[in-house]
Amino acid sequence: MLTRQSQVILSGTCSLIFLMGIARFSFTSFLPDMQKAYGLSDSAAGLLAGINYLGYLLGALIAIRVSAILTRDRLFRASLIVGLVTTPMMAMGSDIFILALSRFFAGLAAAGGMMIASGLILNWLIRHGHRAEMGGHFAGIGLGIAGVALFAHFASGYWSVAVQWYILSIFGFGFLIIAWLWRPNPLDFPSEKIATQSHDIHPTRRFLTYMLPAYFCAGYGFVVMATFIVAQIERSEALAGYGQIAFLLVGIAGAPATLIWDRINRKYGDGFTLILAYLVNALAILIPLIHSGILMMFLGALLFGFSFLGIVSLVLTMAGRFYPNHPARLMGKMTIWYGAAQILAPVITGFVADFGWGLDAGLYLAFIIQFAGALLVARLVMIGGLNLPSFSLSSRPKA
Repeated sequence: MLTRQSQVILSGTCSLIFLMGIARFSFTSFLPDMQKAYGLSDSAAGLLAGINYLGYLLGALIAIRVSAILTRDRLFRASLIVGLVTTPMMAMGSDIFILALSRFFAGLAAAGGMMIASGLILNWLIRHGHRAEMGGHFAGIGLGIAGVALFAHFASGYWSVAVQWYILSIFGFGFLIIAWLWRPNPLDFPSEKIATQSHDIHPTRRFLTYMLPAYFCAGYGFVVMATFIVAQIERSEALAGYGQIAFLLVGIAGAPATLIWDRINRKYGDGFTLILAYLVNALAILIPLIHSGILMMFLGALLFGFSFLGIVSLVLTMAGRFYPNHPARLMGKMTIWYGAAQILAPVITGFVADFGWGLDAGLYLAFIIQFAGALLVARLVMIGGLNLPSFSLSSRPKA
C-alpha cells in the first residue's frame, strides 16, 4: 500500500512522463520518420520546435500570475486534457498549420506539468513536513523520454508515423489517469502549526542577475541537443539506425539522475552541485563533436540525459524554496528565460544547417553558450550570491 507521500510524488512522475515525455519530447524521437513521411526540412523542424517552446513560455507566464491554489489545480487538470488532445493531432498529416497548432498547445500543456504540478507537489511536501527534494517527480522526464525512444526504435519500420502517434496517445492516457487521481489535493492541508513553518523569501538581485541568464544558457544547450540529436546521428552512414538508441540512453540516464543529483546536493551544497551539472552538460554536447564514433555518441547521450535533468531539477527546486507557498512564481520566471532560449535555439540551429554549415556548427555554439552558463553560476558562488533558504530541508521525510 503506497503512502500518501508516495502517491503525490508518483502523480507528478506520471504527469511528466505524459506531458513532457509523450506530449512534448516524442517529437524528437519521431522527427526522422516525420521528415521522411511529411517532407519536413530542418528549418521546418526547427520552426515547429520553436513554436512548441513558445507555448511552453506562455504556460510559464500563466503560472507566474496564478496564485490561488484551487485555480492552479484546475490548470493542472486542464493541461492533462490538452496534452491528450494534442498528441494524436501529430498523426493528421503534413499540414504545417496543424502540426504547429499541436506543438504550441503541447508546449502550453507541458508547462502545466513542469510549473503548476511541480509547484503543487513542492508546496504539499513542505506543508506536510517532508524534505523538499523533487528528484522523484522530475525523474518522470527521463522515464518518458526513454519510454518513447524505445517505442519509436521498435515501431519505426513496422507502423506508419501516424499509427505510432495514435498508439502513443493511448499509452499516455494511462499515465494521465494516475496523475489525475493521485495529484495533491489543494484542500488537503495540515494543521496551522505545520503550515506556518514555511514562508516566502524574495531572492536577492544578485541571485537573479546571474541565475536568470545562466538558466537561459542551460535552455539553449538543452534544446539543441534534445531537438537534433536523433537527426544528427541518423544522417551519418556509419551511425544510421542508432539515433533512437541514443535518445533512449538520454532517457535512461535521466530517469535516476534527479535522485542522484539530490544526493550530491545534500552532501556538497547547491553551488558545487550546480556548477558540476553545467560542466557535465557542456561536455556531453562537445564529446560527439570531437569524436564521431558510436561509443562517443552514446557517452554524450548518457551524460546529456544525466546532466540536463539535474540542472532542471536543481534550479526549479531552488526556486521553489524561495516561495514555498507559491513555488511557480520564481519557477515561472526562471522558465521564461529557459523558454526564450528554447524558442531561439532550434530556429537558429535549423537555419544554420539549411544554409550549409551543418548541425555541427549549431552544436558548437550550444557548447559555448552552455559553458558560459557554468561560468555565470561559478561567479555567483564566488561572490556569495547562492545563499538559499534551507528551512525546507530541515524536516526529515515522513511516511
